[in-house]
Amino acid sequence: MNEIEKHINPELKEKIFDDLSNILDENYSYHNLDHTKRVISAAVDIGSNYDLSEKDWRCLLAACLLHDYGFIESHVEHEKISAKLSSQILPKYGFSETDIQIINSLIIVTKLEEKPKNLFLYNGDAREFLEIIGYKVSFVRIHFPDPWPKKKHIKRRLISKNFLHLLDQKISKKGKIEIITDSKIYQDHIEEVLGEQKIFKQIDSFEISYEVSTFHRKGLKKGHEVKRYVLTKI
Repeated sequence: MNEIEKHINPELKEKIFDDLSNILDENYSYHNLDHTKRVISAAVDIGSNYDLSEKDWRCLLAACLLHDYGFIESHVEHEKISAKLSSQILPKYGFSETDIQIINSLIIVTKLEEKPKNLFLYNGDAREFLEIIGYKVSFVRIHFPDPWPKKKHIKRRLISKNFLHLLDQKISKKGKIEIITDSKIYQDHIEEVLGEQKIFKQIDSFEISYEVSTFHRKGLKKGHEVKRYVLTKI
């Protein structure tokens, strides 16, 4: 029996997993059930290196389970919503008031305290960033994303139907998207995804130039064809 099975109430897990599967907006391509499962798995991997008590595990994994649960209501202040919902739900599953305070404090500290002015660096998943920003962007560059070449990893590829829907919500009316890759597998995948959607169209020009990156040079050195896809809204 692993730590998840030992310390997460199976009925609580079933409820949260069901809600994230059935209630959460499907356009959330990052903050979804798969993300919650990854966070729980990562917490188990890291926590296993420490001498955590039964209570520590119980609170930690409950916080992982509920940390993005607020997205079922809104992405705005979702951490506060998650804490509010956890306070309503957890007493039904035997959590004490002290436990809930600990769990909610763990949920709240996941909040990003960014205040960008004219430059902002974000070290993380692009889907996560796009989901939480409250403004539209004029262009998006996606240069040499991980191709995830194995069939079993296709769902991990950044370019997908859901991601294009997310970009549609976050990019301005005249905004542009530039995708560059030297992976033939990913090129075929991108072309298939683009062929199945009616949100963006390909154009030939992109006025903002860029300096050739290390990945670009490596692709050329290997003899790969580097393809560039420039998109704008239809």
